Amino acid sequence: GPVGFLPYLADDHDENTLANIRTIVTDVLIESHFVISDIVFQNLIIHIATSVLRMKHGHYISDQQIRLDESYNHALVVANDIMQQVCTLFTIPYSESEARFLALNIQGKREISSENYISDELNRFIYDTLVMVKDQFNVNLTEDTDFRISLALHTYPLITRMESNMQIKNAMTYEIKQKFILAFDAASVFSNELYKKYGVRITDDEISYLALHFEGAIQAQKRERSQKVLIISPQKKSFTILLRQRLTDWFKNEISTIDIVNPSKADK
Repeated sequence: GPVGFLPYLADDHDENTLANIRTIVTDVLIESHFVISDIVFQNLIIHIATSVLRMKHGHYISDQQIRLDESYNHALVVANDIMQQVCTLFTIPYSESEARFLALNIQGKREISSENYISDELNRFIYDTLVMVKDQFNVNLTEDTDFRISLALHTYPLITRMESNMQIKNAMTYEIKQKFILAFDAASVFSNELYKKYGVRITDDEISYLALHFEGAIQAQKRERSQKVLIISPQKKSFTILLRQRLTDWFKNEISTIDIVNPSKADK
């Protein structure tokens, strides 16, 4: 799913961690009769998982009040419940500001979910920007519907944060910039177009969160294109291990499987 690329970012952020977060969120949503679609649910897991990483590094949303009117009451109850359980699970301090920030995110997702579509305006903006990314970096993500939905669901609350001057910190920014250069560059193009549209500069920390979405889509595309290779070689096994390693290093993004067999064992 969309959260599959998160483990690249921290050794302790394994599939077990994500499974625990999923369980907490599922239980709270069911108990609270809070209905959201599957793709919105997956995006919410990404939001919470990245928040956990951020809080583990001591980067919390600042204490400035996030004003939420009465329409947020249900989302706030849900967010408080999730945040308290998540903070207990990962032994990190609970923060009311973080719960309010999560409520902002949940409510935004609920509105999208109940309308069951992403606005034509945002859909067009994302498509046009991905065409720019394709032209600049030769990476075509315009046909990846899941990615476009995921990006839209991330962008709704990002626009709210931009307008409210509440951009969030990201302890992983340096690492993301180093590891995912292409994804960060693509996210920077996207962010620059948002700046032109809304007149607010997006911080590198926020661009890094966007880069995670781009990296997930780029990796998924590479996996779809990767080839399986069979090499028939009379060399000793010790040499073929080195050969396999060298080929993997050279073509790590193009090859998913390499099999090396002796001519005597190859099917004619």
